[in-house]
Amino acid sequence: SASLRGARGNSGVILSQLCRGLYKSLSSLSKADASQMAAAVKSGADTAYKAVMRPTEGTILTVAREAASASVKAAQNTEDICEVFKAMLDAAKTALDNAPNQLPVLKQAGVVDAGGAGLVKILEGAYSFLCEDKFIELADKSEAAKAAAPANKTEIDTANIKFSYCTEFIIDKKSADVNVAKFSETIDSSGDCKLVIDDEDIVKVHIHTNHPGFVIEEALKLGVLSKIKIDNMKIQHSTIIETENADQKNDKPEVKSEHKKYGFVSVTAGSGLSDIFKDYGADEIIEGGQTMNPSTDDILCAIEKINADYIYVLPNNKNIILAAEQASELSQ
Repeated sequence: SASLRGARGNSGVILSQLCRGLYKSLSSLSKADASQMAAAVKSGADTAYKAVMRPTEGTILTVAREAASASVKAAQNTEDICEVFKAMLDAAKTALDNAPNQLPVLKQAGVVDAGGAGLVKILEGAYSFLCEDKFIELADKSEAAKAAAPANKTEIDTANIKFSYCTEFIIDKKSADVNVAKFSETIDSSGDCKLVIDDEDIVKVHIHTNHPGFVIEEALKLGVLSKIKIDNMKIQHSTIIETENADQKNDKPEVKSEHKKYGFVSVTAGSGLSDIFKDYGADEIIEGGQTMNPSTDDILCAIEKINADYIYVLPNNKNIILAAEQASELSQ
């Protein structure tokens, strides 16, 4: 439930369904052997595929399916759960490397699927902890970014983006008997990459569409909406390319801010409050507040920009306190 509520984008929702499938298989067990774990992973992959009306190969779905298939096959030949996990991880990596051959847009951009890469990282962490008794520390963010950056990235033709608005939100159902299937069918023709996940008292919706207003109006018939996010993917992509081009042109060394004893990160809503906090000496401003919760990573990035011995985070809203605390724990 938490992974579904916190999901960002298509891959996040699919990951929540992998979690759901795992849970269904493992919830009745006090511990699992190799065969049971392999079956649980397959249940996760099957649940994720069922959640997507038109599955796209070369994505996190493919990585999950290949990992599950390899784990089931390995479990037929060994009772060693570490060998099963190793087979699962190797298959996931192979599937990820092959993703650009299945999805032309990835090959064009010179990248692999980000959701699939994230799943591989999760499996690497699981294998390392279970079988090597090692906890993988958070890598230096700048080095990780360099490692993840493609060598031959080219601009994607945004004219090929048929549906411009990536639209996602949560419906808090007004009653248990609302017709989620009919809602899903109604919005189907208005876009692609659709995910409608019915999870007891909420429905998670993700769709790429040219008419987000229509999707939202239909959703309101089912209940109250929250965590609404609508991004124009054409503008989003152009902004990323422009920023990267500017970064490449700017070869000046980064100038560190002057060291001081105290620094401040402030989460504020609106330019007016942001200006006030800047006037009072806030070093970094994060846009956020009620219904606009910044992530732990947003806060961590702001903290790491400040050259100070002690840094205070002013979260502005009780829903942001936990993310701020997590950022504090992750910060060096």
